Amino acid sequence: MTSSIKKLKDLERSLTVSIEKDLYQSKFNEKISNLKKNVKLDGFRKGKVPNDVIEQRYGGSVHAEVLNDLIQDSYPKEIAEKKIRPANTPTISMVEDNPDKGIKYNAVFEVFPDIKPKVSSWKTFEKHKINILDEDIDHAIKDILERYGDWEKVERNSAENDQVIIDFEGTIEGEPFDGNTAKDFN
Repeated sequence: MTSSIKKLKDLERSLTVSIEKDLYQSKFNEKISNLKKNVKLDGFRKGKVPNDVIEQRYGGSVHAEVLNDLIQDSYPKEIAEKKIRPANTPTISMVEDNPDKGIKYNAVFEVFPDIKPKVSSWKTFEKHKINILDEDIDHAIKDILERYGDWEKVERNSAENDQVIIDFEGTIEGEPFDGNTAKDFN
């Protein structure tokens, strides 16, 4: 497998990957063999259909599946090997799609910019001191308990900040309508 990277614009890159025909052919034959085990065609017993008949019938979809697998395997490896950080999903286009010559595809994507901070002196930055009071901690704990606490059933009239479960039936001018009732509405 060979690859090359080309800079298209400031942050846009093009990765061209060539996959040898031997690798393609071995993956293709492997898929055909796996498919052969489950294919049942009229005139043949299950698992006994000849490879050339399977290729004739299912060759196009197997070819597409093998291409997809090879691209899914090779793209991340090549990106990692070249130490590139893509910022988006690549746009893939086939350059060479002939199994007898090998497979070649092109992936166009954007990369994250290299940002190097320019700091003249770290002494110009001040550290901020944060004073947290006990009442700030109590307020945060109370807020967490209100949001994530467990509800308990109580026998009294409802009050503010209570959670209630109700049954209701609605009408329009005394007539019921679709979706007008609910039981145990929360």
